[in-house]
Amino acid sequence: MARRPKLIAAFFAVYLFGIATPYLVQRPIAALGRSIRGREEFSRKTSPDGVLDAVVIQINPGAFSSYLYHLFLVPKGAQVDANWTDTPIVYTSEGDPLTVNWEKPHFLTVTTGDSHVQLFANLWYSKRVPDYYVELTLAETGKHYLQQNGKLRGQQ
Repeated sequence: MARRPKLIAAFFAVYLFGIATPYLVQRPIAALGRSIRGREEFSRKTSPDGVLDAVVIQINPGAFSSYLYHLFLVPKGAQVDANWTDTPIVYTSEGDPLTVNWEKPHFLTVTTGDSHVQLFANLWYSKRVPDYYVELTLAETGKHYLQQNGKLRGQQ
């Protein structure tokens, strides 16, 4: 009979540990993943009014892929959230790095060069900087994916 309460307590402890495991290991695994993947800040430009930083993150997905680039807007001096709670407003792959230029406060020009634009948002706002908006303009896209006949590059 004395064995049954110990068995119930052990079962309950294993159950709680099982529930808590994702929460206990989330940050160490995320940190390890970032160091393995090669996620790093590529460039940072502060807005003319000193409120925001436009931060380009370069991601190395591995040996057989080109770099990926994400653009984030964060309060001046802040880091891009390590757990990706900050949402990228521009995401490119397969080409040149993103470059940004603040035309004036609230107006940001993004140059993608010869890269594949997978995500682009032309208006940014965040709870982190209340009542502050940024309009993004895409400039100088150099790569064309379609031929004159409407077929993809490389197709006959």
